[in-house]
Amino acid sequence: MDGMGERLKRIRKELGINQGEFARRLELSQSTYSAIENEKEILTPRNIKLICLEFEVNTDWLLHGGDGPIFNSGINSNVQAFINLYNKLLPETQAEVLDYAKNLLKLQKYRESKQAVKDHLGQIDKDLIEKLGPDQEELKQKLLAIFQDDVDKSEI
Repeated sequence: MDGMGERLKRIRKELGINQGEFARRLELSQSTYSAIENEKEILTPRNIKLICLEFEVNTDWLLHGGDGPIFNSGINSNVQAFINLYNKLLPETQAEVLDYAKNLLKLQKYRESKQAVKDHLGQIDKDLIEKLGPDQEELKQKLLAIFQDDVDKSEI
């Protein structure tokens, strides 16, 4: 069975971060963390808790090893790959990525709301057209064609 140091190293490798970054996030010096990873110093209960919270590590796996899951989260490999890349960025670049993601989310919400409004107005148009009498079938077909053309041309 792997020792604590090997499990810590495996966590770092899975996350794609170096000892310095791992230590920084635990508020340790790199030399102290290196000594812990090399099993020259023991991991304190506080640091065990912090590792499990900060990196979403399965506490049982960290303490005992084994074949169980390393991480608590059920995130997929794309999300984990993004996290790995993000963790390699400088703090100012991380801030830019967060700003960019927030702007993408705003754009997505705008597009969704615009589509919802368009869908609602389209349904109103269709409802009005359907209320035309049977003697106005030709007008009904022309209006439906115009409506469909408007939907096809609109941008979201």
